[in-house]
Amino acid sequence: MSAFYSEIFQQPQALREQAQFYAQSQILEGADTIVSLWLDVVGSAEHLLFVGHGPHAITAHQAAQSVTEWAKIPVQSYSIGSYRHGRIESAGPNLGVVIFAGLGAARASAWALAEELSEYGAKVLLVENGQTRGVGEAAKTSQITDEFL
Repeated sequence: MSAFYSEIFQQPQALREQAQFYAQSQILEGADTIVSLWLDVVGSAEHLLFVGHGPHAITAHQAAQSVTEWAKIPVQSYSIGSYRHGRIESAGPNLGVVIFAGLGAARASAWALAEELSEYGAKVLLVENGQTRGVGEAAKTSQITDEFL
């Protein structure tokens, strides 16, 4: 194969690699800010909890498992419905909660839980549409439309 054709066949791979690098750099670009926000809000909590509705409950479970493995601290996860019917009684100032909220019908329920837990003194973060924010903060506009982020 001539050098000319070899160069042409390598270009798509190079373009794919550049696109992948760009996407990864965009994700990491705001990582320091996100980590600082998480540590500021839930870093001092004695107990950490991740919750979500439907598929977001699975995201919460995976996040709790990952934090437990990496940080070597116990973290619990529940679906929002399961948490509301029992475990919510233990909410208070020593609890840090990360709520994974979707864009669909369950969004209002996730927001309501965030407000309620905040009133109990819990430290609460909402993760929605690829953005992390505290209770009472306006949702940021985003190009991301994957409701599982």
